[in-house]
This record gives sequence, structure tokens and C-alpha cells, in this order.
Amino acid sequence: MTVLRLKASLHRRPESVNLFFRKAIPVELRPYFGKREIKYSFQTADPVTARSRYYQISACVERQIANARAQLFGTVEITDLQLQKLANEWYSLARSGADSGDPISPLSLHQLPGGPRTSSSFLNLDSCPQASSLEKLDKALGTDARSLLLHHGIALNHKSAKFHQLLILLAEKALLIEGRDPVESRRQSTIVENTETPTLKDIWNRFEALYSDSANPKDRGKVATYRSDFSKLIQHTGDIRLSMLTREHALSFRDALRELPDTTIPNFEQRSGIKPKEFRQLSLDRQRDMASEENLPVRTASGVTAALKRVAAVTG
Repeated sequence: MTVLRLKASLHRRPESVNLFFRKAIPVELRPYFGKREIKYSFQTADPVTARSRYYQISACVERQIANARAQLFGTVEITDLQLQKLANEWYSLARSGADSGDPISPLSLHQLPGGPRTSSSFLNLDSCPQASSLEKLDKALGTDARSLLLHHGIALNHKSAKFHQLLILLAEKALLIEGRDPVESRRQSTIVENTETPTLKDIWNRFEALYSDSANPKDRGKVATYRSDFSKLIQHTGDIRLSMLTREHALSFRDALRELPDTTIPNFEQRSGIKPKEFRQLSLDRQRDMASEENLPVRTASGVTAALKRVAAVTG
């Protein structure tokens, strides 16, 4: 389910704010929200799939958190337009960084009718009736993620552990927006410095060296198969460090792949006047121009997904 379809389903089925603490996510996303599933999703060698699930969940979490804040402030309901304003506020604050001395929640409702709120803008889960261990929550989040949550106005307490996966998602989302790798942050519980992470070309050189000398012909074949798609990523984003990759990079790269022609069609060479292998070595701009000039069919959705998985396999 795409994020667009997810949001559409949420719009069709209004959620009661009173159900937030008992129903944090809709039924269709619950298989991705359990402890085992979340652990697998973020530790799998396929980060494209993991992040796809992550953003599906976070889109729902944003709405549910907004509904919860509406309940805490006594607002009867929150509209989709207000939700969008809250989401915009979250992103702008996460990019610029809130003043830690005067925490402001990116999910505060000061834009809603009634004027600015003077109360503390913390999302505190004390309303949750189930008491659990804060130490368990600290261990799951890591000190950097916990500090980042507090930095953005989300307070932790001894009754929060029931929703520790939800908080982890929010922390990882903020880390990703700030240009850090949420997967590495989970494993190391430290800030990932851009200067310490490899560049995309470094990653490819490591991948090529690993599989080029393999005794398995399938492994050697991966080098030629994956080189084309990974080189497109480098062309699209530049030779940046892995920790600098953001959601915007992933989405724009996916859109760029959708504009490229499908070189697997039987009559591609006759229609384009160039062999598929040679065509794939052209720059992205040239490929797009030829696709437009020759009216070539673009990649299918499954073809784009397969290319993203190949890129993910290299970075993984």
C-alpha cells in the first residue's frame, strides 16, 4: 500500500481520538508494527523495503499523534488541512532544530482555532494506563534518539514503554530528516558523522571487489547487473556519503527511474537504434531525451521496484 493510498484510507475511515492509546495504528499496518517485524524491517539487507514500510507507518503515526494532541488539548477533532499544517511544522522544525532551552513540539496545535497555547508543548504519554520500564525504553531508543525526541518536545516517562516502537519510529524519522542514518543510529546508539561514512562510489568499489573475484558465477554476474542501476543513483545524487541520503533523494530517484525507458522490450534496439547495454551506459538526461524522441515505453512499476532493490542490495 502506498503512502497515498494509506492516507486515502485514513481519510475514508475517521479515527476516534479516544482510541489512540488502544489502537495506535490501523489493522492493515499492524503486521509491520510488532517488535519482531520492526526489527527485521530495519536490519534487513533491503533498506528500500524497510524504509517503505517505515514511511507507511510514520504517515499513520503522524495522524494518530495529531489526534492524540487534539484530545489532550480538548479539541473535538482535527481536519486534514490542520493535519497537513502540523506535518509541515514537524518537518520545518526538524530541519532547523528546535531550541533545546525552550522546547517546542512540532505537533503543537497553536495553529488550530483558539489561538496560541501557553501550556507546555510536550507529547507526554502519562495518559497511558500501562506502567512499564523506562530503562527498557532508553535501551531501545539509544541516548541520541532519546535526546532528539526531547529536543523536539516528545517527553518520555515510565508509562511510555508500551508504545516504545512508535517512539523509535518518530526518533528515526527525525534522525533521517537531519541527514543521519536511522539504521546505523539504532545499531550504534551514536551520531553518525558524515565524514565517517563511505561515499556511494566507495560503497560500489567495495561491492565490486567483493563479488568480482567470487568463484560463484552468479555473484560475478551481480557486478554487471547492478552496476547500471547504482551508477544511475550516483549520477542522480552525486557521490555523496551514505549518511547524507534522505527520503527526498529516494523519492526523486524513484521518480527518475520511472521516466527511463524499458530496455528489456524485445524490439528495443530496432526502436532506439542502439543496443540495450550501450544505452544503459548513457547519462540519465540522454536516456530521457532518447525516450522522448523515440517514444520508447518507460519502465514498469515492477521494473522500477527491481532496480531499487538492486541499489539497496549494494548499499546493504
